[in-house]
Amino acid sequence: MTLDSNKFKMKLENLDYDPDLYNTSILLEPDGSQMVKYILRQDKKQHIGLKRIEILPKTQEVIVECSAKILQEQYLEGIIPNTIEQVSDVVGEYIELSVYDVTEAQLLKTDITENLNCGSRQNK
Repeated sequence: MTLDSNKFKMKLENLDYDPDLYNTSILLEPDGSQMVKYILRQDKKQHIGLKRIEILPKTQEVIVECSAKILQEQYLEGIIPNTIEQVSDVVGEYIELSVYDVTEAQLLKTDITENLNCGSRQNK
């Protein structure tokens, strides 16, 4: 069993990113304060499987949504301990982080998958 689509949240002490890659979104909170979010621009995403990166400077959190397609040739392996570094490397192209940040992330949502080996098909 492996993870396919994921949404996870990381706490990063030092938010280091290129602001040109992100759009700014300002939300009004119920108490009247403003919540600023930076969302990765669609035209800047260069990886299939990377759905969304949100940076929340007020709480020093980053929310990432991705699928196993981010692994390219290793897609069928899914997101497992052996492939988490590759996920970290791709996300790290858009915001500075370490593989430790990803392994310590809070998983908010996931789709679990299991690939079945049906063998080769032979005509009789």
